[in-house]
Amino acid sequence: MTDLEIGFATVGAMLVLMALRFPIGLSLGLVSVAGVWAIRGPDAAFAMISAAPFEVAAKWELSAIPMFILMGTLAHHSGLSAALFKAARLWLGGLTGGRNEFCLCRFRGRFGGIDGNRGGNGAHHGAGDAQIRL
Repeated sequence: MTDLEIGFATVGAMLVLMALRFPIGLSLGLVSVAGVWAIRGPDAAFAMISAAPFEVAAKWELSAIPMFILMGTLAHHSGLSAALFKAARLWLGGLTGGRNEFCLCRFRGRFGGIDGNRGGNGAHHGAGDAQIRL
């Protein structure tokens, strides 16, 4: 078989596995190992299997996810989220739509400047409970 035929066969095998309700991640993994085995041989396939977990876990970009969760947990349990909501309520509470304004001010301004993420900060900074208490 040529490399192209092996590629089509592995894509077909992956679609069959997914049609049989096999988990997508496992079907992709099995099919990719089988394709490398067929094209490069068993040594390359075993080398790929042994190196892949470390390559995925060692990515620097993925280390930010636990740090965001840790920062949100610390902000929530230390009372920082509630204090920021109280301050924003005092500053912006008299405006029309003040509650929405201070929620946006807190999410985008305060923690956006700290962690560089201007959107979607509410969930990982524990703001839901503090907003509901208002």
